[in-house]
Amino acid sequence: MHELSLLRSVLHKALEISREHGNAPITQITLQVGALRLVDEDLFQFAFDASTPDTPAAGATLCCEKILARVLCTHCESVFPPSEPVWQCPGCGRFGGRVLEGDELILKSVTLADASAGEE
Repeated sequence: MHELSLLRSVLHKALEISREHGNAPITQITLQVGALRLVDEDLFQFAFDASTPDTPAAGATLCCEKILARVLCTHCESVFPPSEPVWQCPGCGRFGGRVLEGDELILKSVTLADASAGEE
């Protein structure tokens, strides 16, 4: 399950941000996940829930924004959404291409509770 290793990487960074702010509780983590990462969102959520007890992220919401894939044909320079399992350019019919978008895993934001005000 590659979701667990991806989640651990993201969670490590989010907890580092929390530590930089006095271990402030995390209320939300927002990620941008490329379609080509093939992340199962249910497994990702399960890994998150299993990894966060006894951390500042316990009870936080995990939001995943999907980034659709776009590929550039290196022959005719058409940009197209790839179809699985083989990427064929609709412009020239050649196979393959260079990924422009869709392979990302980006920690977009970490929302911390404002402990001094007692609210977020």
